[in-house]
Amino acid sequence: YKRPTFTAETKPVEQAFVLGDTVRVQGEALTYTRVPVAGALVQYTVRRLAGGYGPRTDTSHTVSDTTRTDERGCFVLPVHLSVPSSSAAVVPLSGYRYAVSYTVTASQGETVQGEFTLRASRRKVWIEPQVPKAICRERIPDLLVEQTNAAGQPILETGRYRLLDAGGNEVYADTFLTAR
Repeated sequence: YKRPTFTAETKPVEQAFVLGDTVRVQGEALTYTRVPVAGALVQYTVRRLAGGYGPRTDTSHTVSDTTRTDERGCFVLPVHLSVPSSSAAVVPLSGYRYAVSYTVTASQGETVQGEFTLRASRRKVWIEPQVPKAICRERIPDLLVEQTNAAGQPILETGRYRLLDAGGNEVYADTFLTAR
């Protein structure tokens, strides 16, 4: 075994995406002293899997391609979040998982491998408000609203909310910034 002289890693996807989009996953290859591995060959494969857990691979959809690192050691893996082309295909509620494996080969022939999985569904974002069951209108508490993309990464955004009484009448309205 020979210890590798560089690493290759991808960054979390922080934008919102939905089935049918192409997500550009950023990555970089650097030596352990943070020197870019420029011009390295990056080979990658994307496999579409059923949205739930388990190995249920949709073998009808596997895509492989190559790219190269730039002078800063950066690379981009375009991952198309495809859906089955059959008009009879039904998108499961849980959507699909896209398993991406990649191999970076430096000019001297050394290779490093990595992998990640993206989840995608028909929804771009999930909003999770954390609101107490009962609120006193004289002391409105701070309300926490979290918004994430399908990969679970936070998405910052402002929004507006209204609090209604039991009769459906508005008793309070304000804006919020989603939490990170």
